[in-house]
Amino acid sequence: MKKSLLCLLLIISSSTFAITAFADSGGFVGPAKDSITNVKDALAAPDDAQVTLTGYITSSLGDEKYHFQDDTGEMVVDIDDDDWNGLKVTPKTQVIIQGEVDTDGTNVKIDVDTITAQ
Repeated sequence: MKKSLLCLLLIISSSTFAITAFADSGGFVGPAKDSITNVKDALAAPDDAQVTLTGYITSSLGDEKYHFQDDTGEMVVDIDDDDWNGLKVTPKTQVIIQGEVDTDGTNVKIDVDTITAQ
């Protein structure tokens, strides 16, 4: 009985460690090579083009979509709830978003991978 309990405890501990280790893993956060850097160019870019935009989220449109604006224009960005990582922003908070262009017919938006406040 003690051996079974010890084995079970060891398995649970190992699983918890593995999940924590992967959840805390980091990586490079910075612009991709040839990344588009403004809304005007992002609106004209092909599907899946990499972007790094600096500007402001001016409003929520619901369903994880937000209105984003920089000096060259405005567009919709899609930020998954788990990509915020606890970051709180207002329309006056300048942010940097990284992601890719998502074109669906005539609609163009950015699927955001990371967001940071500046």
